[in-house]
Amino acid sequence: QGGADFSSRLDFAFSIALQRKPARAERQVFEKLYQKHLELYRKDPDGARALVSTGDWPPADGLPLEVHAAWTSLARVVLNLHETLVRY
Repeated sequence: QGGADFSSRLDFAFSIALQRKPARAERQVFEKLYQKHLELYRKDPDGARALVSTGDWPPADGLPLEVHAAWTSLARVVLNLHETLVRY
């Protein structure tokens, strides 16, 4: 969901969790984090499989496990932002 590229998917995640788009600096931080996790899970496909197999939902069809795992890691960060947890 959210689109075919990194930017639109990040916008979607922020929209769902924070009702706003990420700032330019946030976008840069999240893109670096995504690339880091994507590389990590490319090197560790068993770790990626274990991560996306947790819970009740099956892994997404047609989405490479390392991409799914990297986005799962980013979603965790978005959902644990102070702004997400504490509403003003």
